[in-house]
Amino acid sequence: MEEVAQKLDEILDLFQRPHIIFKPEIKEWKGKWKAIYGSVEAIGETPMDACYKFDSVFWDGK
Repeated sequence: MEEVAQKLDEILDLFQRPHIIFKPEIKEWKGKWKAIYGSVEAIGETPMDACYKFDSVFWDGK
């Protein structure tokens, strides 16, 4: 799991959206990836996909 967190840090560093102010927790979930922060969560095919979807849900409500 530490490897996943480290890889996520690397990906997020490359993916910087200007309004990202925190990093959600990333967990493997039923063969997919879940990004969670507080009561907001999003599911994606990859950790990066989950983060991107999480960002949309958190900031845009989509």
